[in-house]
Amino acid sequence: VATIRQYRFLYRNLLSLFAPIAIAIQVSAQVLPNTLEKLDDGVLFHVGGHLLKLEVCASNIIRVSYAKDPAFFARKTLAAGARQDVRTRWLLKTEDGESILVTDRLQAHVDLASGAVSFFDTAGRPILAEDKQGRSMEPAIVQGDITFHVRQQWKPNLNEALFGLGQQQLGLMN
Repeated sequence: VATIRQYRFLYRNLLSLFAPIAIAIQVSAQVLPNTLEKLDDGVLFHVGGHLLKLEVCASNIIRVSYAKDPAFFARKTLAAGARQDVRTRWLLKTEDGESILVTDRLQAHVDLASGAVSFFDTAGRPILAEDKQGRSMEPAIVQGDITFHVRQQWKPNLNEALFGLGQQQLGLMN
């Protein structure tokens, strides 16, 4: 009977010693949320269980893509012809809760908390800014195919007029 008690005591003490180590190994093996990875052609952000990739194609072109599965980024797009990427120098800096990807002609800011992307010219004037809560991907089944419903919202610039999609184009109603 004393032997069984000794084994139980030893088992409990070993378990209490090794459990924190096992948990630490599991946590370090996982990518922490809202982190980033610098790549050869851009940056990959882990935001809210999804991946946001900024890919530098040229000094004035940064491709933004967002997915849940990392395999998505290896797929070729059917929406455009063959890409003519130019090897472009760029740098990444992180300050005040955002990462800034800078080329000779463009800056892309990513809010590390929300993943919202904003573009600025070299003088710091805004070109385009995504709303902080303006992106969503909801799983869906459409005609039997597993896919996503995707939504994205951008903030309008001051004095900006958007035309098309049936709007009045005479400039009188905007």
